[in-house]
Amino acid sequence: NILSISKDSLLIYKNNELLLQSHKGDSVSRKKLNFESTYRTSVRDAPFIFKDQNNWIWVNGGDKIYRFSSNYQQQEILSIKELLSIPTNSEVSANCMLQDKEGNYWIGTNIGVFQLITHKPFRHPTLGKIGKVREIIDCSNQVWFAIPDGIYRWNKNSNNPIEKINNHMVDAMMCGSDGFLYSFGSDSNKRPALIKINTVNISVEYIYFPDLEFNPGISWSITEDKNKRLWIAQWDNIIIYNLKDHSYFGIPVFEKNTGIIDLFYDSFDNIWVGSLGKGLLQFTNASQIQRDSDYEYLTYSYDLKRLNTISSNIVQSIDQDEKGTLWIGTDGGLNSFDIKTKKFKRFIRSEKMPNDKILNVISDKKGKLWLGTISGGILSYDITSEQFDNYITTDGLYDNSMLLSSTHMDKNGFIWMGSEGGLQYFHPKELVSSTKKSPNIIWESYTKFRSDTTLHYLFPAKNKLSDDKIQIYPEDQSISFQFQTLTYEKQEKVKYFFKLENYHKNWLPSQKEGIIRLSYIPKGNYQLKTKAIFEDKWEVAYPTISLVVHPEWYRTNTAYLLYVCLFAGILWLIYRIQLRRKIAETEKEYISDLSKAKTRWFNLIAHEFRTPLTVILGATDQIKTKLKHQDISLDNDHLNQIEDQTNHLSNQVQKILEIAQMQDNQLDIQLDKGDFIAFQKYLFQSFTSLANQKDIELKFISSHQSVFASFDEDKWKKITYNLVSNAIKYNKIGGVITLNIAIDIDNATVNLSVIDTGIGINKKYISQLFEPFSKESSENTESVGLGLTLTRELVQLLGGSITVQSKKNEGSTFIINAPIELLVDKYVNTVQDVIPIEDASKPIVLIAEDHREVREYIKFCLQSNFYILEAENGQEAWELCKKHIPDLVISDITMPLWDGIRLGVEIRSHIETNHIPFILLTAKSSKSSQLEGLKIGAEAYLTKPFDRNELLVRVDNLIKSRKKLQEKYQRGELSETSDHKTIDSFMEEVLKIVHKQLDNDEFDIPQLAESLHISRVHLFRKIKNLTGLSPTLFIRKIRLEKAKELVLRSEHSISEIAYMTGFKDPAYFTRVYVEEFGKPPSDFRK
Repeated sequence: NILSISKDSLLIYKNNELLLQSHKGDSVSRKKLNFESTYRTSVRDAPFIFKDQNNWIWVNGGDKIYRFSSNYQQQEILSIKELLSIPTNSEVSANCMLQDKEGNYWIGTNIGVFQLITHKPFRHPTLGKIGKVREIIDCSNQVWFAIPDGIYRWNKNSNNPIEKINNHMVDAMMCGSDGFLYSFGSDSNKRPALIKINTVNISVEYIYFPDLEFNPGISWSITEDKNKRLWIAQWDNIIIYNLKDHSYFGIPVFEKNTGIIDLFYDSFDNIWVGSLGKGLLQFTNASQIQRDSDYEYLTYSYDLKRLNTISSNIVQSIDQDEKGTLWIGTDGGLNSFDIKTKKFKRFIRSEKMPNDKILNVISDKKGKLWLGTISGGILSYDITSEQFDNYITTDGLYDNSMLLSSTHMDKNGFIWMGSEGGLQYFHPKELVSSTKKSPNIIWESYTKFRSDTTLHYLFPAKNKLSDDKIQIYPEDQSISFQFQTLTYEKQEKVKYFFKLENYHKNWLPSQKEGIIRLSYIPKGNYQLKTKAIFEDKWEVAYPTISLVVHPEWYRTNTAYLLYVCLFAGILWLIYRIQLRRKIAETEKEYISDLSKAKTRWFNLIAHEFRTPLTVILGATDQIKTKLKHQDISLDNDHLNQIEDQTNHLSNQVQKILEIAQMQDNQLDIQLDKGDFIAFQKYLFQSFTSLANQKDIELKFISSHQSVFASFDEDKWKKITYNLVSNAIKYNKIGGVITLNIAIDIDNATVNLSVIDTGIGINKKYISQLFEPFSKESSENTESVGLGLTLTRELVQLLGGSITVQSKKNEGSTFIINAPIELLVDKYVNTVQDVIPIEDASKPIVLIAEDHREVREYIKFCLQSNFYILEAENGQEAWELCKKHIPDLVISDITMPLWDGIRLGVEIRSHIETNHIPFILLTAKSSKSSQLEGLKIGAEAYLTKPFDRNELLVRVDNLIKSRKKLQEKYQRGELSETSDHKTIDSFMEEVLKIVHKQLDNDEFDIPQLAESLHISRVHLFRKIKNLTGLSPTLFIRKIRLEKAKELVLRSEHSISEIAYMTGFKDPAYFTRVYVEEFGKPPSDFRK
């Protein structure tokens, strides 16, 4: 191997010797260099001579590599195994060597290629590795170290190793202005003391503090103020020791467990105290504080809501830069503090500041801070550029874990910093990054991920794929790009940034892998930008990559055009539908107007008909009355015919109106809850008297005994009434009419059939049967043909249908099928044999009706709100009436033994019952029948079949009327009215009798009953029914009303008034008076 060093010299490797050959004119000289080689002459041996970028020459000599300076004055011998960190029992030989443009060395060996990482100058050239150094002090041209096993020193002017001075275990040292070294520890007897060491003869003096208010202990920091006084930190206190007069005093001012670990004296005469939990403390004018001074200190603590406060209450190190700014290292980051504005600025963990557990802070003379961290090595911070640098073991540090308070900067600007693994020693200006040029960045690959496969493309730029746009199709679920920088220095500190133009507004957060994955990008054209940054030393960008994202077929422009066309078609269709709907609504409105006009016309016609019909009925009634008064006995058949036909015509007009209203949809369905079977049975039995006139038998058949449902009683009443009345009208004498009801529970439908054995209907006429004004025979003058028309309209209104089956001279069957709303919760009807009437809170109603079905129906309608008594004839009803004194009597007129008229006469003629209101029921609709009932004092008159709601309203009104009457009598109002003359006369008689016996304190119910000629039981029930009060309370109320009058209008004493109104005990009188009127009688006279 021959290497040309210059034009006049060569370096020659020959026969395991290294020769330097020089040429001077024609003469040649050779010089043998200090070199030994273990190479054997073999084809496999490949010794090399290599010159690096700094002109140093590297020559391998087998198991060693020799390194010579350019003038061969300096030489370094390196063991290959130690250089490459290879175990000593391994065989390795170096074959070649290379230095890249970043200054990294590469050595090719028989076992692979190795990279040599050039360490920064962090190691002391003489002292080497010293571990667990707790404190470093430069004093009297010597460096002093506090190590766990004692105090050591090192003379700067010698190449000797460190020397142990004593066995004192200390954590704080200070070089005093008097030239002595001070530390705080214990003497041989373990007494706490300040240790004073003579730096020349190493003599030791112990200084004790017996007069302190507290017991001295471990000290983590010592500093000196401008008045030559040492400030010695204790855990919760401070000792101040004067170097001049050796006086001392203590400052026991801090809270328990303050944990003082650092003291710093700044250029403004402030002492700053760092604590382990209480924040940062400040003593102003520190040099002026004396034993008896009224000193104070300021506290700066962390506040979550205020960003300009310190970042943590654990303060571990304090220093001041050249501009006077205070820098504080905490457990939660670095802080700068402006002493004038009292504001902090926080520096916390980030990409640029990888560790915020700051143990040490020291400022150099060039405006940089050097920070020792708990696990992140050493940080440097340039105050001007605000840039951080991070140095770790790969840069040459012994350890990444620095030690608390183990830092020092000597007079030459060198920084000493202790760690668990060794002592770092460096000069800030020598820590310059070795990377001077930006490396290349390459595009390694991109990958498309699909549901069924993965497409991977290597080195797209080399394969000229980057010249075209990358097409991303819908089946590409995501796509990833991978980049790499061609640098070999601290690859882990290279950070990659990405930005997709037209999608990302800003650069994405940095990452270390150089991979970006894109998913669900909207359709369009994009440009991918990529750059790599290395510790703010260099930045390199890759050319922009163009991407085209294709949408799904349904999101293409063609698809959108189709959507527009489809939308336009839908709008046109909607327009057509709306137009048709508008036309239909207009037609409907027109038809509705016509229907309303028709209804108005029918109403007008009905009014025009009813007016003369009313006049005719009135004239007929006047003629009858006149003939009766003149005692003229004439045949009134013609007058009766006039009345009957007038009423018939009025009913037909009503039917016409109802048909018109249904066709005009003006009739609504009003649902009532009840027993449908009982309702139909009641309606059917109402025709008993009418059927008896033609000796027709009525049969009722039902599939169920009772079916509870919601149905329109009024509509069903009219349907049943029309069908049954027609069946009677067109039946034969002695015929049969059957009402058959079948309920389909599963389908919620009712099948109602009316079967008669009458004259039947011709088949040809059946199709016209339900048309208005249609009649099979013109000879039939009894009907105008509207009843069945109305029936069909009502059935259709209920959602049902009606059909007819008939044979001439055999009879007809009308069949109705209609839906019915069945009730899931059945009514539970219980009948009490004995009613506790005296204690009953419900009113009592007596029903007198010979037909059980009608009686049960009325009972069903009323029993939820009333107690019911039942009687089958008038005589039985009278006995119950005398026994129970009911609140209301409902009676049929036609009954066996006693009819309803006789029952009414008996009720009105007896004093015990003459107050009871009663309602008459009858199948007779003539005016004479109604007048007969009203003459005997009936309050209401209902014609069968009656409407359920009308019955309930009538009953409710009568009950309410009786309640108002009770309130009237309770107020003492007894004036006669036209509605209650009989009752008022009775009550007036009662009052008259009581007033006569007012001062008789023995007058009570027996005497009153005897005076009225009525039994005590009947008197009790009658008074209770009329007033709501028992006779005893009613008599007392009359006495109290008279007493109140006397209190207000007379001058009698209270006791006299009590005796005058029948109270023999004045105290009792006063008590009941207060109960009645709310205050004692004496208050009424004030």
